[in-house]
Amino acid sequence: VTVSVLYWVHQMSSGKVISKDGPSVVEKAQNLLLEAWVKSCLEPVDESDRRRRAVEQLNLTCKQWIRYVLVTECGLPASEDYGGRIFTTGSFRHNVHSSGSDIDVVLIAPTRVTRQHFFSSLVERLQDLRGVTDLTCAEEAIVPLISFKFEGVDIDLALVAIRSENVPDNINMLDDRVHIGLDEFAVRSVNGVRDAELLINSVPNTLVFRQALRFVKHWAKRRGIYGAKLGFTSGIGFAIMVARVCQCYPNLNSAGLVCRFFRFYRNWFVPNPTAARPNNPIFITDSLTPETVIPGVPRSWNARTHAGDAQAVYPIITPAYPYQNSCYSVSRTTLATICEELDIAHETIQKHLEAEAHDAPAIAKAQHAKLEESGRSDVGGLGVANLKAGTVSDNIPEYAKEEYPFGVWSRVLESYNPFASASYFLHVAVSATAWQDYDRWVDFVEAKLRYLWTEASFNRGCAFECYPQVKIRVVTRRYEEPSQAEALSRLKAAAKAAAARRAAIGGSGSMQHASGATGANVDLGALSPLGAPNPAASPDPRGSVNALAPPGSPGPRNSTAVLTAAGAPGSAIKSPSQKPQLAPSAQQQPQQQPAAPTTFTCHFYFPLKMDNTMKDGKGQPLKAPDLPAIVRAWYTVVRSNKEMTTNTVLPTVSVVRVKDLPSWLPGVPKEEEAAVAPKAADAAQPEAAPATDPVKRTLDMTSGASPQRAAPPQPAPGGPQQQAPAAAVKPPVATPAPPVAANSTAAEADELLGLDF
Repeated sequence: VTVSVLYWVHQMSSGKVISKDGPSVVEKAQNLLLEAWVKSCLEPVDESDRRRRAVEQLNLTCKQWIRYVLVTECGLPASEDYGGRIFTTGSFRHNVHSSGSDIDVVLIAPTRVTRQHFFSSLVERLQDLRGVTDLTCAEEAIVPLISFKFEGVDIDLALVAIRSENVPDNINMLDDRVHIGLDEFAVRSVNGVRDAELLINSVPNTLVFRQALRFVKHWAKRRGIYGAKLGFTSGIGFAIMVARVCQCYPNLNSAGLVCRFFRFYRNWFVPNPTAARPNNPIFITDSLTPETVIPGVPRSWNARTHAGDAQAVYPIITPAYPYQNSCYSVSRTTLATICEELDIAHETIQKHLEAEAHDAPAIAKAQHAKLEESGRSDVGGLGVANLKAGTVSDNIPEYAKEEYPFGVWSRVLESYNPFASASYFLHVAVSATAWQDYDRWVDFVEAKLRYLWTEASFNRGCAFECYPQVKIRVVTRRYEEPSQAEALSRLKAAAKAAAARRAAIGGSGSMQHASGATGANVDLGALSPLGAPNPAASPDPRGSVNALAPPGSPGPRNSTAVLTAAGAPGSAIKSPSQKPQLAPSAQQQPQQQPAAPTTFTCHFYFPLKMDNTMKDGKGQPLKAPDLPAIVRAWYTVVRSNKEMTTNTVLPTVSVVRVKDLPSWLPGVPKEEEAAVAPKAADAAQPEAAPATDPVKRTLDMTSGASPQRAAPPQPAPGGPQQQAPAAAVKPPVATPAPPVAANSTAAEADELLGLDF
């Protein structure tokens, strides 16, 4: 087995075809079922038409805008054709997108078009375009872009101005010289187009590639290991991995490729790579040495010449020059999770693929019939024609009727429940006192969560990865209390209605396009139960839509309008006691409105385990984790956010037991199940260390009080941006944990929080 694995690694690394064999009989049968699953994932026809219209209209609008900028603002002759073209990237370009997903678009423009034009005149033009809503701009993002909805389709638009006086429709984006004169932001956008084009051109069978990639990406999302934000494989990373398997097995069908994907990547990657057994890079090009080097372009990834690249634990290299590691954010913690999930998927396929092959045609026939009744378009293929010919039995096994409608593929796609097996969880709560800042603040903190467990230059020795006895299972899911989620939806709906009404009455309706989200302050008492504004709640005939707050006002910087009962711009969310009294009416019955929340909180839960029996090389217990030091080191990067305002609070970090989880969390076991789970977990663990063991003493997860809800945060010394969280692991039961200043010493934090570690 070892020799065969090494031979496969050599063949795959050298870019040679491993096997030209076709699919087996079992894979042919299971491919019918996989095609049925792909068919169920296709978006409705009307949504596809809206996407096509949105892309066509955007392309026409951008060309008109480019001509306007060059003729009107740059003074170029109007007789010339300056062109311009948009390119789609990501899942939409690979045709593996699902219903409701966004479209990533890159606009290629002539050299005289600047980013200032992009965020000024193009924004105004898009605002005037019929069907465009929810327009926001991110000028300081890694890739500056404009986000908006066109007829309900989410679009992210980025700009690249190449060194050319015109951009023809047949421009060759695969020419490396397109990078000349571009800055780092533009290079990222250009390579998104080039990577997508090279990926499609590198696979022998596009249809098989797309079906396999759609399944793999959906599997990663269901298992909670998708996305680079928390340190997992990105979308382009999965596309490269699937494309590499397609190159090695050019004649397999989709089912065969999915089986090979899990079989070989579980052998390719190891959870603890070393110098003797590293995780070799995955790439689809012939070589990682560029033929030409363009001055000013970022260097390509090269583990032989750069020590930082050699330390990558999960290198998935993009195909376009300059070559980059698309999974640079993967750490040892998330790598262990990825390897574990690859093993689980492979074992599931090994157990059920052949055993359920006999039932696959019958299940596929029933699924195709259901999907055609619902109006889904056919995915084609001779296998589907054979199913319709009536040569397949109609007997469906019991397991496929409800629990696993697509057989083995449904088993692989079974959703991961983080609350099913763990007894303790690392809990991070991210709060904001103004709903306008809530989404932006949560997005920022979520992008920095990986530094709690990933060791970097600023937190040496202060990350969970420094303590091998601690294991964290990272989960890419957010949790919000249902009542808060409902309140947020009402507020956003009211803000959208206020912006629409503002535009309709001809007010100053230009959207703010500063970095960040748009919004409006809304009195919940002025909302109807369905979230629509109640005109009777305000004497203002315009619906209490007021002018934008000036830059120096206490209101949010990026609000499009302020809808309040009192009509004061920039006022905060009002409680029901502050709303104006309405005149009684015989036709109008008083309605009980929900109280407006004063704080909006997003929760992250990560299953946490610790092995107290681990020893170091000298047989001594391992150093106990220092949670206050880890959190304080993490705060250094959280405070780096320029958008942090008085409406945002430093996140709280705590350890909670499964029985103390709130009941509204989906998948939380019932009380009787939670009582049995710790006993089963304890029975499977080695005998616990004695109470005098320092590791046992520092992290005793089998005793102690559960954390209580934190008190409202109080300003710490250093100004409003130094607000301290009420972070606690095990505070006393009687009183909530007091807020801890981020500049407190470890001893002070231990005393305030009652921490065991």
